[in-house]
Amino acid sequence: MDSNDSDSEWSDVADDDELQVECMAACLFCEAKESTVEKCFLHMSNNHKINIKEIISSQITEFYEYIKFINYIRKHKSQPEEIKNISKNLFTDDIYLQPVLIDDLLLQFDVDTLLENAETDEAGDLKFELASSKERANLAVEFLGRTLADLNQCRKHLNDLMLGGSATETVSKRIESIDNDGYFGSYAHYGIHEEMLKDKVRTESYKDFILKNSNIFNNANVLDVGCGTSILSMFAAKAGAKKVTGIDYSEIAYQAMDIVKENKLDHVITIVKGKAEDVELNHKVDVIISEWMGYFLIFESMLDTVIYCRDNYLTDNGCIYPDKCNIKLVALDNTDLVESKIKFWENVYGFKMSCMKSNVIEEPLVQVIDFTKIISEPYIVIEYDLMKVKVEDLDFDRKFQLEIKKSGVLNAIVGYFDIGFVQNTTTPIYFSTSPYVEPTHWKQTVFLLKENFNVNEGDVINGRMFCKKNKKDHRALDIAIIIYDEKYENVKLKQYFVLG
Repeated sequence: MDSNDSDSEWSDVADDDELQVECMAACLFCEAKESTVEKCFLHMSNNHKINIKEIISSQITEFYEYIKFINYIRKHKSQPEEIKNISKNLFTDDIYLQPVLIDDLLLQFDVDTLLENAETDEAGDLKFELASSKERANLAVEFLGRTLADLNQCRKHLNDLMLGGSATETVSKRIESIDNDGYFGSYAHYGIHEEMLKDKVRTESYKDFILKNSNIFNNANVLDVGCGTSILSMFAAKAGAKKVTGIDYSEIAYQAMDIVKENKLDHVITIVKGKAEDVELNHKVDVIISEWMGYFLIFESMLDTVIYCRDNYLTDNGCIYPDKCNIKLVALDNTDLVESKIKFWENVYGFKMSCMKSNVIEEPLVQVIDFTKIISEPYIVIEYDLMKVKVEDLDFDRKFQLEIKKSGVLNAIVGYFDIGFVQNTTTPIYFSTSPYVEPTHWKQTVFLLKENFNVNEGDVINGRMFCKKNKKDHRALDIAIIIYDEKYENVKLKQYFVLG
């Protein structure tokens, strides 16, 4: 499945129906279709005398209510007059999470932004207090951001004097958020770099790709995004790169400068301490290479930065590596794991702590899974082509089907990812974080289910996964898993997780 062709639609679940890609936004009340959701809303306002955005702002409080609202209207073919004063009690049933129209562009509308910007008259003094608190917090964050920016600029100048650095860096004009500081700060610790370098699957895959495809790197300008200790930059230099620029915002960049000098590669490699979005490169690059993957592939949102670099720094004929990736799901029967993580709280040294279970189950586990406990075939829930993917494609809403290959009890769903270095290669390289192969530091991501399902060989688990950035911490992920009956009509389980 090519992400350019599928964007945010689901894989078709019917055995005999072929997925049809709908590129137009269909009106809720007539057969008209518009090229964008905004134009569709405008059409409904002009032709049906109804302001859908206004109704959403007054009636809807979160994303899933919006999904149900749109599907309710389509399912019942409601008329404009019926929904102007609609009660949300009419569309609370989870059956309305099931799309009526395949690839409905209205379901892809960024309703969260609309809700955030909606003005109401109800909040009164509370809203005023909240605004005041936010303003005070913003001022504090701004002060911290400016202080950190000044400190980083001083460090940069000191490095230029002491180490001969010559790269240009601009001080960020945006306020640095607290979560960014924590994220980049974590990569300043040496232990995490030791763990990644010792991950042979990871490091040797990059090494093999670069050195076995030296035709891509020979005499090329290369950008290493999130360079860390500069290991990929040095591989690229060894493969014949003309110039390599390594960028990293964490303090490890200073060690990377020393490492490059120690290996006498500073005539080829330049390390820049800074955010890739703020660095000013005076040249385009032929190759972008980055080890950006997080748990469940897209945790940490570093791919956003790689996409920015692709759109701003890559030549028209340039390539980005890795260029192919996917996320796969499998069903798990592991009662021992459930016992150790969930039932443990029912008796802790003789005391009941059952209130902890709901919190524990909302947090996905990151650990190596015993592959003998897997009871389904893998299912590719989403694929990305990094030469084409957009930032907005990283939030996804997809159906999945898990074909049971061994009877048992479904009590968890496991996610992992595959990576490919493919485009223009003479020797394509692939690696996987699957439970069936040598473990990596990414391990697997385990979603424990609050209900168990007895399954038999040959059964098919029909489900749906929502995945989007957490609004409070954009590096974390909000994930929802829904299990349906065999016809995708009735919801058997709906569960929310936060990977953060």
